[in-house]
Amino acid sequence: MKVKAITFIITLANVLPTFGVIQECVDFGKFLQRSSFTFNSKEDCCGLKETEQYSFNITCKDEHIKTIDLQLYSKFVFSDTGSFPLLSELTELKINGENNFPNGILPKRFFDLPKLKILNLYKTPKMPENANDINGNSPIEEIYLDNNGLVKFPYIFKKLKNLKTLSIKGNQITGNLTSEIKEFKTLKQLYIQNNQFNGELIIPDSLTTINIVGNKFTSYSSTNKNNALEEVYANGSSIINDSFINKLATYDNIKKMYLSSGSITKLPNKMFNLTNMEALYVIIY
Repeated sequence: MKVKAITFIITLANVLPTFGVIQECVDFGKFLQRSSFTFNSKEDCCGLKETEQYSFNITCKDEHIKTIDLQLYSKFVFSDTGSFPLLSELTELKINGENNFPNGILPKRFFDLPKLKILNLYKTPKMPENANDINGNSPIEEIYLDNNGLVKFPYIFKKLKNLKTLSIKGNQITGNLTSEIKEFKTLKQLYIQNNQFNGELIIPDSLTTINIVGNKFTSYSSTNKNNALEEVYANGSSIINDSFINKLATYDNIKKMYLSSGSITKLPNKMFNLTNMEALYVIIY
């Protein structure tokens, strides 16, 4: 009987190698270790943790990791992003640091996470070259790549069937937006302020919110049919003129407008009849 009892204990140890630590913490720890980050696999990853290399805040529920907020202190690079664990209940991933990924390229692995809704990355200036590298069926709804050093608009995200919010503010993107942006069929909110865009402003027809503050757009595309548009933030943009104001006044769903320009001569009467308007901020100088 004693032999059988010992055999049973050994078998149980093989099934549960780290007592009290959920398996997803073990998997996440192994990912960190592959890139030479120190991590004790016997420690619970749920909650706050800080080392000389990194700190993180991980929330867990029902033995699953739900959110990860990872801050890197040293200039380590994740050497094998393809081994990032496909955490079954992860909904939000934020990684903040300096040049975290090989060659600064956004890892395609993140788009295979089965329940990821929010992706927030810092210092990730390049997109995968092949559009097929991104899983278009990803559940991701929000992408934040603010202050990342981007120099090109990430049209590759047009494949994402669930994308609703794209924020790329504070980058160094130049030139025009192209008609390719019309292929973002589900996009609702677009934040591109404080870049260096110019020329014609083209936006997806599904858009409800647009922020172009700090850019140099000169005209509003005649191809825009934005009846869903609710919020416009365009302070100081050269696009602001009578023609643009008159166009906005035809969108009955408009709720908020923040505009300032020296090219406005008058506000159309119809603007004051927009029944959904909540905030109208216009500076004429």
